[in-house]
Amino acid sequence: MKEYTFDELSLGQRFRTQFDLKESIAKDFLKSLNIENIEGQPLPVAVFSTLTPIYKAIGARFPQGTIHLKQKMEHYGNPHVGDIFDIEVLIASKYEKKGRQYLVFETSFIKDNKLICKQESTQLMAFA
Repeated sequence: MKEYTFDELSLGQRFRTQFDLKESIAKDFLKSLNIENIEGQPLPVAVFSTLTPIYKAIGARFPQGTIHLKQKMEHYGNPHVGDIFDIEVLIASKYEKKGRQYLVFETSFIKDNKLICKQESTQLMAFA
């Protein structure tokens, strides 16, 4: 998969895709948290913390050595197996500090034209 460098991403740039919360994804996620799924129940909102839809939207990964520094999430609904989300990734901020490059992106998970989750993540690009 392609890797984007800091210079290839532009402030305000938007990427879009869809994320199908398939049963296999949900099972793997729940297993990683040692949680049994009760059919028909909502999934933990932490399922929105996956980078999979972000990588799919931008069509690439971040460079090797990129460190995920922090993440903030606002939830407005619960995810369920079978939900299909429209994903929008926005490059919200880019800056350099002490010779290091930082990227802040916002990801929106939208279902039926309703915002279900908004996530903001800060990455230290290709540091390690």
